[in-house]
Amino acid sequence: MRAGRHNYITYSIYQGLHLTLCDFCTVDFGSHAPEYFGLQKGEKLYPSSFSYIARIEQPVATLDKFCLSCNLKLKFLRFVQAIRVLNQ
Repeated sequence: MRAGRHNYITYSIYQGLHLTLCDFCTVDFGSHAPEYFGLQKGEKLYPSSFSYIARIEQPVATLDKFCLSCNLKLKFLRFVQAIRVLNQ
């Protein structure tokens, strides 16, 4: 982030759930197994289906709790939990 190599954009990803992703994470998002998000096998989340909300012009790193096992930030894990609830 400090080097300014990536762009950060907030998207509506799925049924109103929002997430801010860098351009690399946006492209890589489809590599997650659909079951990870509680989706059916073969039902993937592709960036082409995301709805653009806003570009973050001056991104600022923020502190967040994270999982010691997977190193994912709490904000992302809450997104995963919410999407799983929607797909129960």
